Amino acid sequence: MTERTLCDRKNKGRQHPQKAHLHKCLLNPQQEQVLVQWICMQDDRGIPPRLDLVRDKVLAIIQQSQPRTSLGKHWLDRFIKRHSELQIRFSQRLECQRSAASNPRVLEHHFKLFHKTLKEYKIKEVNIWNMDEKGFLLEVSAKCRVICRKGRKNPKYTQDGNRELITILEFVSAERVVLPPLVVTKRTHHYIGMHIKDQGGPGWVYGHSPKG
Repeated sequence: MTERTLCDRKNKGRQHPQKAHLHKCLLNPQQEQVLVQWICMQDDRGIPPRLDLVRDKVLAIIQQSQPRTSLGKHWLDRFIKRHSELQIRFSQRLECQRSAASNPRVLEHHFKLFHKTLKEYKIKEVNIWNMDEKGFLLEVSAKCRVICRKGRKNPKYTQDGNRELITILEFVSAERVVLPPLVVTKRTHHYIGMHIKDQGGPGWVYGHSPKG
């Protein structure tokens, strides 16, 4: 800040640019502070809000008094600059079981039992199969931009367990034989025409369960 700027503020009553344009802000200082508190609370709960969710919340607030007002393209960027305790980052999903499975002691113990079982029961490679499953939550992004507290490096995003789940199971043998995948959807019954023939690939199998 230059000496000229300081003199102007003292003698002519000029304000800092941010303070001088407060009357032009869509939200008043009290509303912005409540919004900041809500973002921090969501972040502490493990569900930092996505950018589109924050924009929708701001629009819901301002349209109560200004129905035709829209939110500018760079409003969120300016909002973050006004509040140094916030930042925009990419989220990562928290998977505790996957983290525990990478423990060297757990892996070593697993393969000792595995090789002992192969030797004891004389199991051939043709009878050794690996089955894996992957669940997909509908309308959930694996990685997205969120607003969180300043300084948080890898914000974890806790997924909502109430969303509909689709599970895909895949099977590969020790002799490199691959079976068609099994797609399990959330249903109690299957209906004619629910799955288009060969939509996912030749030989794909479809199943259903109450939880998907």
